[in-house]
Amino acid sequence: METLPSILTFKGKDYILEETHFSKHIEILPGWWSFMYTPLDRDGLPPYVHNKHEWYFLCTTAPTKEEALADLTERVTTMILD
Repeated sequence: METLPSILTFKGKDYILEETHFSKHIEILPGWWSFMYTPLDRDGLPPYVHNKHEWYFLCTTAPTKEEALADLTERVTTMILD
């Protein structure tokens, strides 16, 4: 699996890769993992990109760390920056 960049610049704005493991004690998605590119200045959403077939944000959530990381890696490697 490829390694995701820790910082991504999109349309002149810097985003940092954040990893979250949800507590097993919460009601929504207990124990799940999330990866997302968050604006460095904490103002706004993850980058909104496409792959010619669909548009999506550069974020993902899955039951395991491996699944979440693989999904975001695929999103980043197939995205088209216009």
